[in-house]
Amino acid sequence: MRTLRRWLIRAFLLVVLLIVLAAAAATIVPLTPLKPAVESRLSDYLGRKVTVSTIKLRFASGPALALGGMQIAEDPGFGDGRFLDANQVTANIDPVALLRHRRISIRSMKIDDPQLQFVKNTDGEWSWGTLGAKSQNQQQAGDGDRAARFSFNAGDLISVVMPAVSTAGLRHIQIEHASVTLTDKSTGQSATYKNITLISDLSPHHSGSEGGSHATGTLVAQSEEDAGGDLLKTELPFDLTIGRRNGSALFVKGSVGPGRLETSNIRIGQFSINGDVQAHKGASLEGSGQLSATDLFISTINLCQNVAQALKTNQIGDMSPGTQIASLDTNFQLDKGLVRTTGVRIQQLDGLGDATASQGTFKIEASLIVDYSGTVTLSPDSTARFKSASPMLGIFATILEVNNRLSIPLIVRGDVRSPQITVDVSRIF
Repeated sequence: MRTLRRWLIRAFLLVVLLIVLAAAAATIVPLTPLKPAVESRLSDYLGRKVTVSTIKLRFASGPALALGGMQIAEDPGFGDGRFLDANQVTANIDPVALLRHRRISIRSMKIDDPQLQFVKNTDGEWSWGTLGAKSQNQQQAGDGDRAARFSFNAGDLISVVMPAVSTAGLRHIQIEHASVTLTDKSTGQSATYKNITLISDLSPHHSGSEGGSHATGTLVAQSEEDAGGDLLKTELPFDLTIGRRNGSALFVKGSVGPGRLETSNIRIGQFSINGDVQAHKGASLEGSGQLSATDLFISTINLCQNVAQALKTNQIGDMSPGTQIASLDTNFQLDKGLVRTTGVRIQQLDGLGDATASQGTFKIEASLIVDYSGTVTLSPDSTARFKSASPMLGIFATILEVNNRLSIPLIVRGDVRSPQITVDVSRIF
């Protein structure tokens, strides 16, 4: 009896060892024969030429589909470069669905070290706005009623990998160490931001003629100038809906922030934006919403120095380098690359006081271009310094001031790196 038991134990251990060895040998299963079909289906769906170096099925830490060396060509209308170049794309799959139903059900996806190229043409159209547009038109021409139900969904980009792939359970996307280059062909300027991480949870979204994905998560960027990129440091939460309206216009709506934001020219303690932006093929971006910022610092402009020079006084407000703003709130409308703002409200404008502007514009090109005409209600200290600029100004300021505070017009126009700032004193009288 004891001998039999010993034999059974040895047999069991041998079986376990064989299973472990078999699992180790099958840790990575090449799916090379599927490569042409995968590339063809991805190319057809995205409307761009797609190539993949390797396709494998991994089992080491749970079943996963791995695409190595994935490249997506740029839309020919924007150039002959690459839209995306990803070192590794890994999709974790449901083992139960794989074993029971022989179906690959993707639960999460991770993209390692991707390089993304976003190009804006001379008409103000961004290259990402046409992604999938060709495939969509083909579906509308040949699929009848099914085309009317087509919507841009983050999961759809994966479901084309093979017929037995399901993305109904896709709930998480993670992008690690991304490099993003923005190129504006109308100005010839470009900027590259490195070390960007995006973590997002997904859920389906359907509302009227809109269909897509609801995405919540965090965008983190730690791009340093000394690392070959442009300065961008931020950590912004987001709650967005991404999809297509009426099967055509690509839209993004929801909120980004509040969170910190720093570039080479601007530092913001808390930045947030809430709005609805959409892109039509062959047209520039359009949209509207609200924007707010607190603890805003612009390093390239000294507002008080310009105001002091205009008033011919030695000091007014905060004369230290840069311009500090306690808080800024405004509504905005995006129109052909120009951001039109209404109802601008600023608290503590560089030590001068509070400011308002009924309307104005700004545009981000090589730097920030602004055009604003507003009113600054000077603080009691700034009012006193204004009155001391000359005896004549002191007399009129004493007559017009309210509670020791005087309102003066302020015009800010030009490039923030070397702006032309005008204080029209004559308008006070």
